[in-house]
Amino acid sequence: MKLGLTGKPLERINIVLIGMPSAGKSTIGGKVAAKLGRELFDCDKEAALRAGMPIPEIFRRYGEAEFRKIEAEVCKDLSKEQGKVIATGGGVVESEENMINLSQNGLVVYLETPLELLTPSESRPLSADMDKLRALYVRRKHIYERYADISIDNSRGQDASVADIIKILQDSCDIVQGKDREI
Repeated sequence: MKLGLTGKPLERINIVLIGMPSAGKSTIGGKVAAKLGRELFDCDKEAALRAGMPIPEIFRRYGEAEFRKIEAEVCKDLSKEQGKVIATGGGVVESEENMINLSQNGLVVYLETPLELLTPSESRPLSADMDKLRALYVRRKHIYERYADISIDNSRGQDASVADIIKILQDSCDIVQGKDREI
């Protein structure tokens, strides 16, 4: 557990999921939230709600810079929450301010997904085709790794990733509470 979160009750710490577009952050986040009895916040859905339009429409009308402003406001607001699961958009890591805000009260979990398991989508403007997705992967992989408190091998499927996250949290709870555990 990172130093800034030591001593905080685990139930008050946010679980912040980062990773590439189509890595399954929203789906895995929903499953983790359900298993832990927590509320899920999806940064992309919240940004679209605040803008009053889908993300591709924000990009088309106002450009990426405007979307990133909305995303930054969402991250700042969500960082004030406690005990939530937060599924971020894939590009959230490109703003140091976003990651500082989200990590203040959050355990940042990187869903490390091999490029060949990612899927381009026209609903994601920056990863609409495989060439764009590949370029994003090359540019962002090291950024995800830098901000992650924990990396999860997401190549074994979403259920395995959910189980890994839950296990890490249970082990962290054992450490915080001073319980013995097998290694």
